[in-house]
Amino acid sequence: RPPTVTEKGILDYAEIHHADEQRFDAWIAQVQKDGLRPVSLSIQVVKDAPRYTAVAVKEEKKRIWEFRRPEPGMELAQIDDMRGKNYSAVMQNPYTQAGKHRSALVWLWNAPATGIWTGDKQFVGHQIAEAVADKARPIYRCATYEGDRIVYSILIGPDDGIPMNDVIN
Repeated sequence: RPPTVTEKGILDYAEIHHADEQRFDAWIAQVQKDGLRPVSLSIQVVKDAPRYTAVAVKEEKKRIWEFRRPEPGMELAQIDDMRGKNYSAVMQNPYTQAGKHRSALVWLWNAPATGIWTGDKQFVGHQIAEAVADKARPIYRCATYEGDRIVYSILIGPDDGIPMNDVIN
């Protein structure tokens, strides 16, 4: 069996599976301290509590990032605050906790600006169509079931030339 080859520029990685909020927050603080960056994040709600699964990588070139979980109703203020500090969202995961819509975001400093959209399938599909017409593309997407509906989330960024099938599949 041939040896495993890592992606160019990746020096190490860390992962966490099915962590409650307290354990995840401790993990995210540790990976940030250790110079790693989250590249994958998913949230599943179990008995009204979020459970986090994530992967972080250590890159040759360290990148500055932040993880945020805005309070309900404060999402737009946080988006404005982070954009004002030259951060762009690179991951967004919606979920429901205690009957309230929540979201968890990973922000990357000095990255190309991203559009952040959350809504029903038709709304998000419309945002994707507009992005393609403007020579932009989805860079991150996810969906969550909120008891009576599916909520979709999409981040739109500049088209980097990678074929869509390579990103989506």
